[in-house]
Amino acid sequence: MEIYKSAGAALIVVCIGFFAATAAFSADRPTGEKTAKQEVGQETREAVEAIKTYSAEQRDEAVKKGKTLLGDLDARIEQMKSKVNQSWDRMDASARKKATASLEAIQKQRVEVAEWYGSLKQSSAGAWEGVKKGFLESYQALHDSFDQAAEKF
Repeated sequence: MEIYKSAGAALIVVCIGFFAATAAFSADRPTGEKTAKQEVGQETREAVEAIKTYSAEQRDEAVKKGKTLLGDLDARIEQMKSKVNQSWDRMDASARKKATASLEAIQKQRVEVAEWYGSLKQSSAGAWEGVKKGFLESYQALHDSFDQAAEKF
């Protein structure tokens, strides 16, 4: 569990660098985008809470919710990539390096979440609680990193 806390903290630092480098290019956000993000955030919280309560016998439901959470992460990663690509020509070398490092770190943590998701799909009833907890913690660390970085910039 300590690994996830330190990985999450490191990712926060990297994300902050990314958002600092790109904040000037995304200052104006339409109100509709904020509303959509709030709805996705609510759906995400509900999915996480649902997974927490599922028993091993409810694995299929947990896997469906997990897939939804991964889809949300993938969409957020794609948005980041798009912002970087749109801003690339206006970034200096330092900002480009920070943005690239941020995306690489996020992608690495996304792989970790996917590995836990695979374990969630295949875990035995005896290992269910530990695997479920590992998936939720790794997902939450990445999700929180996005949110904390977005709040600062």
